[in-house]
Parts: sequence; structure tokens; C-alpha cells
Amino acid sequence: MSKYNWRVKKEGAINSKILHTIVREYVEEGLEHANVVWANQTHRDSFVAVINDMMEMLLDEDKITQWKIVCDGRNNTTADMNSGLFFIDITYKQRNCVNNTYLQYEITKK
Repeated sequence: MSKYNWRVKKEGAINSKILHTIVREYVEEGLEHANVVWANQTHRDSFVAVINDMMEMLLDEDKITQWKIVCDGRNNTTADMNSGLFFIDITYKQRNCVNNTYLQYEITKK
């Protein structure tokens, strides 16, 4: 069980609820069960790599055309990280759609 609380802070431009649910369920299962020390960049990078593998699978299945996952200094300030607050930003473009779907998770220590 995770030592952290998490929630979806922002989401937008959802083109397919089915695809969106697949992405959310995968990420949220990982957040619930992964033994990640969010203050450790190597742990964050490992978690991002697992999510990247899932996104690669969706690309291979022709469900998305591109994606980006950010969980580093670009979206986590030193002050936030020192206080135990972390963000994961996930953006992906579904096949045959103009806009990108966006998810932002907020993670805090329990």
C-alpha cells in the first residue's frame, strides 16, 4: 500500500472516455500499489518509465499518436518537493483527434 495520497488535480480535452479510463486506471493502480519514494528522482523516473511502457502499448494498438509524461523539476518546484507535494502531468493525443488529452495528478505524503 502506498505511503502517499493522490488525486486527479486537472484533466481536460477528453476525446474518448474509454481510452481516458484505460489510462487513468493504469496510472491509479500504479499510484496505489507502487512503492515509490516520490522525493527520489530515480523512483519518479522509474514510475514514469512504467507509464511510458503502457503508452507505447497504446501507440502500438493505434489508439494514440503521441504522449508526454512529466514528473521532474519542470512541474515540481523544490519548495513543493520539500513539503512533500509532487505532480505527474500526462498528455496524449488520441488517433484522429486535433487536441491533446491532459491529466495532472497531485501526490502528497499521508
